[in-house]
Amino acid sequence: MTLEPRDTINQLVLRTQGKHISGLRLQIEGEIQGTGQLSFGDSDSTSYRTYDLKEGKIELKYEGDWYSEFCYLTYKPTTGTKGQLKFEGDFIGE
Repeated sequence: MTLEPRDTINQLVLRTQGKHISGLRLQIEGEIQGTGQLSFGDSDSTSYRTYDLKEGKIELKYEGDWYSEFCYLTYKPTTGTKGQLKFEGDFIGE
């Protein structure tokens, strides 16, 4: 995800075709100039976890229970932000 130098909300949706999802693994890396919040949930209006991101190198990992076929990742800048974030995600289950 490329973050533009303005106060724009960026969203990415991960989806699986699996029927028996029991977990989610996420790895987020990148570098940003500015600050913001990164959250994820099973819809664009829910947030299960929120991270406050500061300027510089970003390295986050999450692994936990998950029961939806969707994962909405949302980056909301708190100051004008630009940079790159790379997302890798795996749904755990059948």
